[in-house]
Amino acid sequence: MREPSEFLSSHIIYSILLCNYTSATRYNLTASNGTNFVEVYSPGTGLNGYVADFIATVNITSIAPLPAVPPALDLETEMQRDRRYQELIRNHPAKYLGIYQSLPGSDLRILRTRVALWNSRPAYEEDIVVRLTNLENLVLAPGTKLWAKVEDIAGSGALSGSDQVSLWLVAGEVAPSTEAYRIVQSTQGSVTVTATSSIIVPANQDRQLVTIVNRGRAIVDLNYGTSAIALAGIGLNPGASSHVLNIREINYFGAISAIVASGTATVEIMESV
Repeated sequence: MREPSEFLSSHIIYSILLCNYTSATRYNLTASNGTNFVEVYSPGTGLNGYVADFIATVNITSIAPLPAVPPALDLETEMQRDRRYQELIRNHPAKYLGIYQSLPGSDLRILRTRVALWNSRPAYEEDIVVRLTNLENLVLAPGTKLWAKVEDIAGSGALSGSDQVSLWLVAGEVAPSTEAYRIVQSTQGSVTVTATSSIIVPANQDRQLVTIVNRGRAIVDLNYGTSAIALAGIGLNPGASSHVLNIREINYFGAISAIVASGTATVEIMESV
């Protein structure tokens, strides 16, 4: 675990692959600015971003503290006690931090994940990267931006008083590969996405390019992995919103899964090798 002093330093954008170090002001969300969208990261012009660390240090005091772990009841197992404690937490007041992504050339911000913020002493850390991807780094195409905003969810309210959420991010940047490659053939098809996660593109080590287009009437959430989560991951809005996986920019050959929050949606897929 990092020492709290590390999160009081400057916000660092660490360009590992370019061997170029750039510093900027850290991002502190407070009662005065926390309800605004704050741009927390965008790769340099024409560069891919590889976010290795994205940490939120949470210091919330305006709501009641989290309850202590209850003592075990007679004949109660540790798992049963844990379930009882998790139920207490689910019903406990919290603030909510939304992490959004805007695509190149678009002002539309898409919700990627939402983090519950508790009153837990002392201040504690939340790893945002693991909520956004199951890969080691979060990969962002040129022109993509990450945003943060504290939201009033179901009457939870915004930050108030001395509440503070400090955001600390480390990323590497590199120019997209200009190495030419030849596509031998493409496979096209369509898949119905439901409220149960399913793999819509199997793993393929020969993959060069995948294009996924949402032709349905519901938001489709994608994940690089075998299990997608509704209202998280890469969101494709209705009306032919698309996602392109180019292995020259995102070196991923694994399965891609999809889900909708409710109903169904048809997605069209073209994979090229």
